Amino acid sequence: MEVIDWDKVLDVVDKVDAIEDLQNTKCQLRHPDPKEEVPFASDYLNIPMGFNSQHEDTLQIAACNECIDYLSSNEWVLILCVNCLSSRWVYKKEAKLNYGDKQIVLVDGCPDCTGKTSGVYLI
Repeated sequence: MEVIDWDKVLDVVDKVDAIEDLQNTKCQLRHPDPKEEVPFASDYLNIPMGFNSQHEDTLQIAACNECIDYLSSNEWVLILCVNCLSSRWVYKKEAKLNYGDKQIVLVDGCPDCTGKTSGVYLI
């Protein structure tokens, strides 16, 4: 008799449900042109959060193909606020800061949620 590992089965069910939800979900990242219609998401960005590897939470953000291509190109860095989930794209070649090989930079507070327009809000 085969023993069923229910954790793996539930993991697969959760993943299938998440993929089905994408069919009706728009990209949750900011696009350069606010007038352009936001495309539907094609995948999720799963960003590990927290310091304890055993109790790590994951921030899951729906992203379209264009945004995934930006992240893959290593020419852009995504600045993402963990408080309000506001995002900005920075073109590395024209950036004032050196982001190196980083693809995503998390900040704790941004001008959108704090109302402040000066300072660096890096985590």
